[in-house]
Amino acid sequence: MNENFAFPNIFPNLSVWKRLLRAHRLSSVLFHPIKTFLIVKVLFLVYKGREIEAQEILQQNSQKRFPLFCVVLILLLSSMGYSNLALPFFLNQVALQPKWYRLRIRLALLYEEEGRMDDAIVELKKAVLLIRNDAEKSDVYYYIASILDGQGKLQKELTMLQKAIELNPCYADAHYAMGYCLCHMRFIEEGEVAFRRVLEIDSNHSYAKAYFSRTTRDL
Repeated sequence: MNENFAFPNIFPNLSVWKRLLRAHRLSSVLFHPIKTFLIVKVLFLVYKGREIEAQEILQQNSQKRFPLFCVVLILLLSSMGYSNLALPFFLNQVALQPKWYRLRIRLALLYEEEGRMDDAIVELKKAVLLIRNDAEKSDVYYYIASILDGQGKLQKELTMLQKAIELNPCYADAHYAMGYCLCHMRFIEEGEVAFRRVLEIDSNHSYAKAYFSRTTRDL
């Protein structure tokens, strides 16, 4: 073995893998020795700069043998900063499994990392249509709102936050974001109503408390 090969820096430790896999409901991959071997092999090839060989392994296994394995590898590669290698395979997996909304959300994250904000929003809106759970839908609307905030599209951001709150009325962070958005739109009184609602939901919400303590000092 090459003694210069720094395993801790290249391979996510087991706890990181478990968190990542649990988040995407793919924990069974950890108990499959062939898939684990292929994950290590692909990460090793990427580390050595042999990305073409890594791509070939992904391509060979993506459709016929281990489609979920490839999703795991894509997640690992993107988390390590290799989004350029992960993106084509994400697009392939989304095409193969168009109703898997978690894939679309992760694809949106990749687009966001590359600065393709409009593409990220498109994927998130597609994901929302596939989600049945109101709390998860609310989270996605909140995520869309955060992207729109970065783009300065305040009216559209406000619309997304309203959708998030409609689905989850006790979503404190969404109420806070709405208050922040309204204040930036010069609707100060409406913004303060939203901030008060935050404190009704969570009396310890630090940002909402800080807003009122600051405005009290300014009086």
